[in-house]
Order: sequence, then structure tokens, then C-alpha cells
Amino acid sequence: MDAAVLKKVALFEGLTQGQLAKVAQIGHFRAYPAGAFLFREGETGQEMFVIAEGKVRISKSVPGIGEEALAILEPGQYFGEMAVIEDSPRSADAIAHVSCSVWVIARSQLD
Repeated sequence: MDAAVLKKVALFEGLTQGQLAKVAQIGHFRAYPAGAFLFREGETGQEMFVIAEGKVRISKSVPGIGEEALAILEPGQYFGEMAVIEDSPRSADAIAHVSCSVWVIARSQLD
């Protein structure tokens, strides 16, 4: 993972170059086909994501209406960061809007 990309993540913006390099070493690459769920609302989160390629849709399911897209994220953007900070369920779904690849940082590795 590129430490320069991590520097743009608000959670890591105060880290030194050496610390960013350490975080970059624990990230691993994962690919998803279009329409695949990266996670679902209500699940316990243990990972955060930084988009390398493609797009990810953040959405909520609204009873009686269906899916409501909250955001479409692009390369360089990140999401799911609250999962590495606190133990709370996911507040929305993350779905591969198109096929995408992401860098995944696990809470257990970050600790």
C-alpha cells in the first residue's frame, strides 16, 4: 500500500512518514465484482477501506422504499474507519458500484 495515499486519510493525517509506512505494511489488497457487498449495515466492523480502483456506493435500506445511495466513493477515498476506532455496528451498506479494488486495514493489525 502506498503511504502517500494514507496521508490523505483523516484518521492518519497526523502520523509521521515512518508511522505511515508501518500502517501501509499492514494493509492488504482485496478485489470485488460490481454489486458485491463489502459489508452490510448492522454488521460488526473490524476493517476500514481505502479505494484503489473503481467505485464504492454507500447506501442504506429504507423500509418501503428500497436502497438510498448516500455517496459514491472513488479512488483515494476511504470508508469504514469508525470500525477501527470503536465497537459499533456498521451504519450503512458498502457495495461495489462497479468492479473495484480496495486496500483493507484490519483493526487487530492497527492496534
